[in-house]
Amino acid sequence: MHGLAWSDERRSLTDSVESDPLLTTTSSHTVDEAPLSLGSHEPATHAAVRSLYTDRPTSHRPTSVVAAVRALLSKGWIESAVMLAEATLNDGVPEELAAELRCALIAPLITSGHTDEAIAIADQVLAVPDLSTTTFDDTAAGRMLALVLQGDFASDHASKVLQEPDGTCHGQARTAIALTGLAHLEWSAGNVAEALCWGRRAATCAASVKSADWRWYPPLMMAEMLGELGEFDDAEEMLRQARAEIDQFGLTMHAAQADLIRARLLLRAGRQTAARLTAEACLSSALELGTLRVVPSAESVLALIAFRSGDVALARSYLRRCRETSTYEQGSAARSARDEWIQLLVHTSKEDPSSIEALLHTNLLHRPALFVEEPGAAAWFVRVAMDVGDEKIAIKAIEAAHAVANANIGTPAVATGALHARSLFEPNLDGLLQVISEYGDAWARETAIKDLRALLGGGVLSSDRRDSRNVAESGRNDSTNAKNTDRPHGDAESIPPDLTKTERAIAELVGQGLTNRQIAHRIFLSPHTVNYHLRRIFRKLGINSRVELASRERYAVRREIRSSGRYGSS
Repeated sequence: MHGLAWSDERRSLTDSVESDPLLTTTSSHTVDEAPLSLGSHEPATHAAVRSLYTDRPTSHRPTSVVAAVRALLSKGWIESAVMLAEATLNDGVPEELAAELRCALIAPLITSGHTDEAIAIADQVLAVPDLSTTTFDDTAAGRMLALVLQGDFASDHASKVLQEPDGTCHGQARTAIALTGLAHLEWSAGNVAEALCWGRRAATCAASVKSADWRWYPPLMMAEMLGELGEFDDAEEMLRQARAEIDQFGLTMHAAQADLIRARLLLRAGRQTAARLTAEACLSSALELGTLRVVPSAESVLALIAFRSGDVALARSYLRRCRETSTYEQGSAARSARDEWIQLLVHTSKEDPSSIEALLHTNLLHRPALFVEEPGAAAWFVRVAMDVGDEKIAIKAIEAAHAVANANIGTPAVATGALHARSLFEPNLDGLLQVISEYGDAWARETAIKDLRALLGGGVLSSDRRDSRNVAESGRNDSTNAKNTDRPHGDAESIPPDLTKTERAIAELVGQGLTNRQIAHRIFLSPHTVNYHLRRIFRKLGINSRVELASRERYAVRREIRSSGRYGSS
């Protein structure tokens, strides 16, 4: 048996049973009379536990140990359940009973983060001949889910199951999890429509699964995907379905996973305080129950909330704990793109420019799921890359986001994120106005508003709550006024000396009325590169548009002509 290191010293089987409240008397109640709260199936399991240790001869006790293990798991006492099962297996039991016990351990092993061990135990069970239909189905489903969660699931794993005749696979756990695995694969590849299709099939199949162990996961996965796309009502409905399965069947050890999804939904909807409280409760529950697979993700959510609240020190503290508790290696396919991005987001917040530039060269831009899960991520890459002067990263982020958007026509959240990144880079006022109106993600929308403020010179979107169209018009009017005056707006009377040679050349060509494409052809650069340099020029001059730049350039030329006497006599 592959043992778990739950503690330094193992208690004896008798001690572990006698010290658990579920297995002992409560106040004046006997075990059979103890107050129950998890459903009608509990009296039978309580009776089984009692008969296992008091009413039956030692030689007969193993026949009810599976019910005892499941009783412990239904209360969330994973450690006691594992020790009870292992002690029984070490005593030597018939092969069929051993298979049932090992099958019962797969779910707690997965939730505690021991996916490798869950797979190893599943392989042991599946090697036993003449397994019961239920044991085989539950074990195969658990093995596939472990592969999904550690990033090793492949479509071949699902094909073998889905190619079985409908009469043998319909309504079985392994079918639901196989469909779930395919949804995960498509989601990771950035194929939203395909992921949702497989996910809905998985949730429908799970609803007819007889075994309770795996019914909860497909609707929970669907809730998360729908929430990422801003479809909050549908996500909430799926979350309720998953939570009902967890509560009805006493699957306490999976409750923290449902809380984690709810925290993410709340954060996406902009309810930051509620998200923090839910994530904190999720973390506390996971640590108490030993469902350690949830812990790093909960800490990652709390790190993001702290970061967005301006507490970078707390965010970094959560991330340190996240790294310490994670069962996955940095960069592993099992780590979500979102969790990797949160680490990057926090780490670049207080680094010097050279360090930030190095951090930006990450494989995250090659993970399409990032631009689905975090619609504002591409614009963030563009913003930070432009700040440190790394145009290649900015362009790479735009191209990556647009590739995902083009592969998901009809998915508004993805398209909006790609438009945000491009509009920030160009810059494009109308594009930013559009993303502000379309974003469903509260944080991404707020960053787009900040980008618009920066483009319009700051402070334009003030508390008078003018609508964004009026803001746009005010920006355009300012630019038009600049065109009609001889002296440019601002304190500077000419192009300042801190522009680079390339920037000066571009400024002069803008003053001549050339388009970006014409400028690019003239100085042998790409239009994207010209856009990049224009943004840097705008920041250095404290202006907002090429109209203002052209006005300044023409004024500088006229002043130079006057000072050199080249006007001639008149």
